[in-house]
Amino acid sequence: MVLSFVIPTHNRAHLVSFAINSILKQRIDNYEIIVVNDGSRDNTDKVLASFEDKIQVIRNEKAAGVSASRNLGVDRARGKWIAFLDDDDYYIEDTLPEVFSVLADGSIDFFWVGCEDVHTDTDNRTLRWCEEISPKELSTATFVHRIGAGFLFVKRTAFLAVRGFDSELSLSEDRDLVLRLLKNGAKYTSHPKPVLCRRMHSDSKSRTSSREEQLLADLAVLKKNRHFLNTKPHLEVRLLDDIASNYLLMGRKPAALAFAKKSLQRMPVRIKGVRRLVEILLSRD
Repeated sequence: MVLSFVIPTHNRAHLVSFAINSILKQRIDNYEIIVVNDGSRDNTDKVLASFEDKIQVIRNEKAAGVSASRNLGVDRARGKWIAFLDDDDYYIEDTLPEVFSVLADGSIDFFWVGCEDVHTDTDNRTLRWCEEISPKELSTATFVHRIGAGFLFVKRTAFLAVRGFDSELSLSEDRDLVLRLLKNGAKYTSHPKPVLCRRMHSDSKSRTSSREEQLLADLAVLKKNRHFLNTKPHLEVRLLDDIASNYLLMGRKPAALAFAKKSLQRMPVRIKGVRRLVEILLSRD
């Protein structure tokens, strides 16, 4: 088995079938699809049953969270490689065959793919497309701070070596995973062509999570990975900038200023960091 797709889902019966079919319609073989039904109370069971033996289903009677569900899926997986697909996202048509050529590279432990964002309304109608994430961003360390689990294809051995996702995190868990993979010496590359399409809608985690929840998650990632980040200032400053921005947007100017200063101290010659500091100083109390 070359590749295992792991899809955690919770109360998204109206979307998960599209995610599954985006894999089944690709011109690929030697793969499996594992769907972890994380305590859904809608008709997700019925939707998943309609796929019969095309997918494997694991059911959590009580919701365990996205990180624990992904880890459970990997435990069941037989593939050498693992791909994580959120239940509201999907793969762009006819893009996975080329990805399989990257999987054949025995020198890498994980890689990320290009992405497009599509904004939809409550009836799942497309409102607008965003520009794809550029190859330049995909080939630099700054990508670590734009990561989403759906971007990732990771060797099962590399994933297990860092003990998978942190089940205590439901936000920034993907950022945390990549930092730990890098700390563990995992080799990586990028496949910048758009493969993943992320739906941006009213029920997406990025919109339903509060700014404070995101801030607390980023602070947890910073604390957890502080020793590694101390050796990688180009990674640390991006996280510090995000934290400063969230503090500022929450109206907590002293904390925002403290993290902006810390970011500049780590890498003084940065236009973006100076701009952020000036923005904080000029903002109203």
